[in-house]
Amino acid sequence: MRKARRESRGRRAAALALAGSLIASSRGQGPAVGAAPAENVRLPIEYHENGRVKTQVVAGRAAVGENGIVEATRVRIELMQPTGELEAVATTDRCRYDRQNGTASSDAPVRLERGDLVVSGTGFDWNAAEQTVRIRADAKAVLPGNLRLLPAGRPGAPAKESGRKE
Repeated sequence: MRKARRESRGRRAAALALAGSLIASSRGQGPAVGAAPAENVRLPIEYHENGRVKTQVVAGRAAVGENGIVEATRVRIELMQPTGELEAVATTDRCRYDRQNGTASSDAPVRLERGDLVVSGTGFDWNAAEQTVRIRADAKAVLPGNLRLLPAGRPGAPAKESGRKE
């Protein structure tokens, strides 16, 4: 019982140390060098005008390095609507998050989901300010089953087949 309490206190202390490091780095101060990794971290990145979280990183485990870069595992990057509803999510086994530049990157497999659209691949580079994600390799997109094709002759539609009469 006492061992479980000590372990619980240790995890809480590590989480508080990491949170303090992240808060300090977001205020332009240096992170606490050598802070112990924390478990189950939720890190808001940007907010909507109404104060709700717009983008956040959720990690099973995270630690701040000497350079202020957050090394995270079991990562989920969530993009939220102004109402607080989840709009899109990116998941990966590990990534590096640079709070100062608002970027994240990884060489691990990644999966992006937004509604019925699913994009997966290996490695990614994400930029919060530009709202872009670049899949580095093996990109695959699965489009929604209810996707409608435009009729021939409309802008963006495929060209008509030659020799075909209408």
